[in-house]
Amino acid sequence: PTSKMATRQGWILTICAFSPFKLLAGAANTGPHPHRGVLRPYVNGPMPIALDASEEKRLEAGEMITRMNPDKTAGVAVQDVAAPASVVLDQISDTEAYVGKISGLEVAEVYSRQPLKDGATEVKARLVLSIALGYKLEYFSKHVFSPKNRCLTWTPDYDRKSDLYDSVGYWRVDPIGSSRCRVFYSTSSLVRGLPRFVMDKVTSSALKSSTAWVKKHSELAGAKLPRPTPSMPPPFF
Repeated sequence: PTSKMATRQGWILTICAFSPFKLLAGAANTGPHPHRGVLRPYVNGPMPIALDASEEKRLEAGEMITRMNPDKTAGVAVQDVAAPASVVLDQISDTEAYVGKISGLEVAEVYSRQPLKDGATEVKARLVLSIALGYKLEYFSKHVFSPKNRCLTWTPDYDRKSDLYDSVGYWRVDPIGSSRCRVFYSTSSLVRGLPRFVMDKVTSSALKSSTAWVKKHSELAGAKLPRPTPSMPPPFF
């Protein structure tokens, strides 16, 4: 645990050193973001990813599958979870409950919640992540949760200025029977001035840590669900 913490702090300090943003305690929103989107946003729907037989076996054994794109700027993680899809979707879509589950997240304040015509919900939230040595990263996020597609996608709320230059992401949950499901997570972020090898490490770490917390808390919540009562055979007379 000590070595992992030291490694995490080392990468955090590297990010602070290279980032042009002023990561201040309690960073203030100073107006709209400098652009309206650089990265291509994800869309709600199935993820076009083909898994081979060996990957399917690894997933069944409880392992996580991760892949990075050739530019090392985006990645995808796939993980099977021993909980119903509805439980996992509740964990992913409850933005205000992220605090205490996501390491270092201190604030998750929802400031807008709007229903959309297709049955989805748009949620805008202020997120504050404690980095190290008093540094905090402030990010204004726009989540679109589609129960019909079992998906949640996000981009920054470009009407407010975030410390991240751009960040997009995707969750999807596919049921496997009534008590298990498969979770797909993908993300891509840009921090101006950050070296590619550091961005590769940051993205790879985010894939593993994000999927891990959803698996952990979904399975804890799923274990609390009432078990169905087994049917009794009719009596013999």
